[in-house]
Amino acid sequence: MNRQITDMLESITTGTYTSYSNYLDQSTINQLLQWFSIYATDSFYNIEDIVSLMYELYAREDIDSRPYGDFSALVNRLSQKYRFDATKFLDLYQSFRQIVFRS
Repeated sequence: MNRQITDMLESITTGTYTSYSNYLDQSTINQLLQWFSIYATDSFYNIEDIVSLMYELYAREDIDSRPYGDFSALVNRLSQKYRFDATKFLDLYQSFRQIVFRS
């Protein structure tokens, strides 16, 4: 488990989050920027957007087990909000889980 990221996401959950810079070192920030760039549809994203997307994915841990209509609507909403390719969502989600929950 990536302790920096999970601590940050848990802080968002509990309402004690202040800034990504209080949780993530530069290496992790660079890793997240590189990760998201694979899926982004434009170059107008920043680490705050990525943290927000990661929290949405973290908070909706059952996203891949939802009924198709709910899943599709959520993926479309997230892809528009965070400007990523919706057709690559499952790859994005799988790689997100690997980043957050890897040992």
